[in-house]
Amino acid sequence: RIPNCRHMNLDDNTICDQCEDSYFFEDGQCIKCTKRFQYCDLCDAENCLECSNTFELKEDGLCWEDHCIEYLDERRNFCLTCEVDEDGNQWYRNENSGNCVLECDPDT
Repeated sequence: RIPNCRHMNLDDNTICDQCEDSYFFEDGQCIKCTKRFQYCDLCDAENCLECSNTFELKEDGLCWEDHCIEYLDERRNFCLTCEVDEDGNQWYRNENSGNCVLECDPDT
């Protein structure tokens, strides 16, 4: 039995036909999506299909924090530049957390 495998292959017990949600099959095992795609909840071996709660799947196939358009580095855990959204609202970066917020609050 392969851990986190929902449906084993009937002809070959070393292959998982379908891993549990948030896992993909590669090299004989079901691997958690976040091991390959940061902040990803649902994926296959090549692509993230659905991001975690506060993240958006962008055209580059990566999960970006809502309203962030530039990160400090490849770890993607601190936003440098926030967007103006489709309604024309300017989002601001919280200096401490690196998250984008709708209103600038000097106490956070």
